[in-house]
Amino acid sequence: MNNKELSLEELQQCSGAGAVEWVFKKAEQTVAFYAGWAGAVAGGSGIAKGAYDAGKNAGIIE
Repeated sequence: MNNKELSLEELQQCSGAGAVEWVFKKAEQTVAFYAGWAGAVAGGSGIAKGAYDAGKNAGIIE
């Protein structure tokens, strides 16, 4: 197995790299969701309620 590091451009040329590009574009929204969810749960909110509120605030749920 080759452990060569790939640049983003090289990775996008690989089969299935469309998923990587999608994740890269959604990274900010994903971080906002998990940060909001963790904060809500740490603040005493339930897991499901915290996830719902974090999803609304991150723009995942309309």
